[in-house]
Amino acid sequence: MPTATDWDGIAVGKMTKDMMAHPEWVQLTKTTTPPVKDRWYRYDTRCIGNSKTWQCDEYPFNSTTSAGGNAALQLVPKSQNASEGGFLVGFYNKCGVVDGTNFLTVPMVFPGAPPTFSVCGS
Repeated sequence: MPTATDWDGIAVGKMTKDMMAHPEWVQLTKTTTPPVKDRWYRYDTRCIGNSKTWQCDEYPFNSTTSAGGNAALQLVPKSQNASEGGFLVGFYNKCGVVDGTNFLTVPMVFPGAPPTFSVCGS
C-alpha cells in the first residue's frame, strides 16, 4: 500500500504523459473555500476500508480549487496522511501561501527521491 506522499506523487506522475490536458494537477491554487466539503469522498468505492487506522488520501488537495470531482483517491495509513497534511500546512505557513495563491507540485517518484520538501519563491 503506498504512503500518502507516494500516492500524491503517483497521482501527479500518472499525468506526466498528458500534463497539458491537466495543468490543474501541477499548478494548484490555495483556497479557504474548497469546491467540495471535507471528506466528500467517504462514500466513494475507492475509499472502502476508511477506518480509525486508514484514511482516504486525495490529490489534488482539498485545500485547493482543484479538489473533488476527478481527484485521485487512495487508502493510506492515517498517521502518514496526517503527517503529509502537516507538511502541506507547514508549506503554506512557511511560504506565505494564502487564499488565491498559485503554487506548483512536482512529483519525484523514483528510487532515491528526496522526502517531501518545499521551496518558497518570490
